[in-house]
Amino acid sequence: MHGWEGSNLSSGCTLRNVCNDTTCHPNARCETGLDGYPRCLCNAQQIGDGYRCYGNLMERLLELNKEGAHKGRLSRTILLFVRDCMLTMSQKGPFTAFVPLLILPLAGVTDESVCQRYLVRGQYLYKSLDRTDVYTASGLQLRFKPNKQFILVKFPETLYTVIQQDIPAANGIIHIIDQTIMPRNILPDSPKDEQFADKTIGEILTKDGKYNRFLSLVDNCGTTLPLRGPGPLTVFVPTNDAVDKFRDGRLIYMLFHVSSNTILYTCMLYLVSTTVCVYYCNVHS
Repeated sequence: MHGWEGSNLSSGCTLRNVCNDTTCHPNARCETGLDGYPRCLCNAQQIGDGYRCYGNLMERLLELNKEGAHKGRLSRTILLFVRDCMLTMSQKGPFTAFVPLLILPLAGVTDESVCQRYLVRGQYLYKSLDRTDVYTASGLQLRFKPNKQFILVKFPETLYTVIQQDIPAANGIIHIIDQTIMPRNILPDSPKDEQFADKTIGEILTKDGKYNRFLSLVDNCGTTLPLRGPGPLTVFVPTNDAVDKFRDGRLIYMLFHVSSNTILYTCMLYLVSTTVCVYYCNVHS
């Protein structure tokens, strides 16, 4: 009988171990069945393909980051998912996960459910997604096009590409995509320069010499402009280089020969009453 051996009738036959180091993947356990053929067994929380075992989505991302085509390229993505939905991806599901290759960290993003943009409830092999629409766990509608590309229906100007598809996990399917899913209305928090947090716009501009020509113009307005007040204001500030581009003498004439009311009007063109912000711009005139 296949897989059994023994030459002593009194002791009967014994099952011959047919497992070796290459029979199963290292993460599977090899066992010889009663039919004499090897079987690659997995833990209860895993799935197998007859050779190797696959863990949950988080475990699979860790494996993909250690070996294969994307080795070392998923570290930032893993940090994103660990921070925001470790429990969801490791213990719940099934999900289809669209995993971006993050070149840079998502600085300033504080949305605790950010990774929900990359999860679709249910398991979808890519062939079942082609030319269809699905919704992410955060409610974004994805529309799949030919050539492994898709868009956000509400923000169709960005085209996303699936660069590896149908990666199995115990609680879902993984598709690697080329970039982060970042709708226009979901932007990272603006970086804040704490050294200017308690300063007025006037105080900030005074500290930098490249704006002193603009400040001279302000000082010649003949009245007090709200640069040193509480605001809020948005100020479009020309640099000294921008002011110097008035090579025909118009600005010098205005500073020394035009009435203060005209200068005041010119100054006010640079001021907008809104949230405090200093925007440095060069005027090419």
